[in-house]
Amino acid sequence: MSELQLSQSVLKCRPFVCALKSTYKSLRCDYCFQNLPIDQTIRCERCVKMWYCSDTCCINDSIGHSFECDVDYDLIQIITDQFSCLDIRDESDWCKFRDPDEWLTHTLLLLRVLFRMKADPNCTTIDYQLPNGSTVCYDQINAPLCEHMHRVYDEEDMSDKDNNLKIELIDEITYNFGAWLQVVKQILDLNCIQTKLGVITEEVLMRTFRIIIGYTLYVCDSTFLNDIGKALYIEMCFITHSCIPNCCPLFDGSNCLDLRIISEGVTNFSQLRYDYQIEMTGYPALDLFESLIMRNIDCKCIKCCNPQIKELSINYNKNVLNANLKYGNWPPLDYCQSMYEPIEDALESYDKLYGKHHPMITAMLLWKIRIEWFMINCEEDKDITKEDLFSTYYKLRKSMSATHGLDHIWSIKLRSIDKPFQQLMSDPNAINTSSEYYDIIDNTIEQIIPRAVINSKLS
Repeated sequence: MSELQLSQSVLKCRPFVCALKSTYKSLRCDYCFQNLPIDQTIRCERCVKMWYCSDTCCINDSIGHSFECDVDYDLIQIITDQFSCLDIRDESDWCKFRDPDEWLTHTLLLLRVLFRMKADPNCTTIDYQLPNGSTVCYDQINAPLCEHMHRVYDEEDMSDKDNNLKIELIDEITYNFGAWLQVVKQILDLNCIQTKLGVITEEVLMRTFRIIIGYTLYVCDSTFLNDIGKALYIEMCFITHSCIPNCCPLFDGSNCLDLRIISEGVTNFSQLRYDYQIEMTGYPALDLFESLIMRNIDCKCIKCCNPQIKELSINYNKNVLNANLKYGNWPPLDYCQSMYEPIEDALESYDKLYGKHHPMITAMLLWKIRIEWFMINCEEDKDITKEDLFSTYYKLRKSMSATHGLDHIWSIKLRSIDKPFQQLMSDPNAINTSSEYYDIIDNTIEQIIPRAVINSKLS
């Protein structure tokens, strides 16, 4: 097999189950996650709790939604109420890196797997074809018991001598997600749920629980900056993890996953590696190594095996988001000046860690060009030059071509402003609000990364 090319699409798949984030309810389709049309939105007539972008999505979701569609109870409200009194360990991974919306989407995903298996018991044996011609199914997903154990000390005995300490060994999944599992069990015991599902055996529940914990992926918007929901893709469960991936899932505004090559030297499907940590947690960080441990993943990539490279994994992405929260309410110029350094640090780190191509790099370059464009148009700021802006623009074009492909709508839009940017470099008066080039560039940047995308990071 010949070498796969950068940005080449090697797999496209739809989710087995999915759950839209609650913040996008009534804004995006509950089935495909696309933006809802303003004048053609379809709403479930019975429960009025699900929104669809077309009759096709409404029909395709009819079987799955039939288990949730009830005028007598609101499943989302039931889940929210049950988690309002959730008791979790302060030091757990679930507590550190997840918000209440994560509990909701994870619980919906688990319940929807159970709902789907109840509606169609044969769905677990349906074949999904991989690029190498082989087929896989839900029943073949590897979901073993967690082998990594966590040492839990009895706090009441901490003052005793060491040899009297009571130590309990709990597997990492139970330690980190046990409280969530207990709430799921309480939900399954409710009469309104049992009427729909019947009694779920412990074996079926625990296998479903481990699959959701181990293989659920973020679904991002087209900029790769915002996650809009979560989904389980059967095909992706059979691709190996690496902290330094050679492929990456891409989304075009829906939950249809497009797996693209982001590294050279890949010649066959068995060599594909994607980063579980980013796709499952949203953070490419060293301090999330426990995410791999609790999912029984023993990573042998160069980053995990080489202490020097491991140091490059400091969570610069999180630093950028924290800076965005800190400076988000500052005046626009002050905000842009304060964000510039964290974004530069993140880009430098990602270049060393991933090489030249990764969607995280493209996402940061999108953010950077939005900030530089504002700063260069601000009379009070002289720190950004046209050369800086031009350099970022071409890095962004090259990065987006590699991660999103030349056929992606944003790559096409970027190429459309080549001439205005060339004029920008040659004409000292080109940057002013009355220039036609200014309007073209400003409108294009606004389309690719709207101000609302940055603003939404503040919530």
